Amino acid sequence: MALSWKDKVMRNFDTQAHLYDQYGDVQAHVADSLACDLPCLKNAAILETGCGTGFLTAQLARKYAGHQLHITDVSPRMLEQTKSRFSGMSTRFFILDAEKEQTGETYDLITASMVCQWFEDLEEGLDNLKSMLKPDGTFYFSLPGPDCFKEWRSTLDQLGLPSGMPNFSYSEGIYREEKIKKSCRDSWAFLSSLKNMGASCGRENYAPLTLPQIKKACAAFDSQNFEHVTWHILYGCITKA
Repeated sequence: MALSWKDKVMRNFDTQAHLYDQYGDVQAHVADSLACDLPCLKNAAILETGCGTGFLTAQLARKYAGHQLHITDVSPRMLEQTKSRFSGMSTRFFILDAEKEQTGETYDLITASMVCQWFEDLEEGLDNLKSMLKPDGTFYFSLPGPDCFKEWRSTLDQLGLPSGMPNFSYSEGIYREEKIKKSCRDSWAFLSSLKNMGASCGRENYAPLTLPQIKKACAAFDSQNFEHVTWHILYGCITKA
């Protein structure tokens, strides 16, 4: 039986979970940045979706020590890595597809750092998360914006080749954005970094480039002597009124 697109995403992150920390420096930075925006709360129930290997979890554990923390991810191996690092009497860890599944509880705060871009339907996923908020609860999230990887995208566009990158777009609740210039030795280093952290699954129904097309795209990218690749990050907050 053929895997669904969501199953392929989960498989990729499962397979590369052991390398995620090594290649996820941008994700670590974004988690730290998002954590700085989170509100001060008392006796709060908090849900983290898409914990990965625990970049944001570490911030939550410090900022909300003693609060009720539910830490989740769709990838069993990612979740297991986080669980091995952070555990406590008030912390629960479990598998959750936050786009479609619910925990049966409501929360004062829900977080999702660099997660929602993997939803098959962004609007549907956001609605599902909002439905788990208590009245006046807040959902804080980060995700890539439309200018993410613009150097690679423009190279493919110049060659008339399709991009397998997800169609990053603005969503409701965006309150700030950031552009991170990540140094890049060449096209191979850029593509390998995405693959090594499990983020190499092309968008749904995308037909991968052939080997000659990949070689052509890499040669064109390298000929432009890019010194960095742009990560465009959007930060959002939605309050349940």
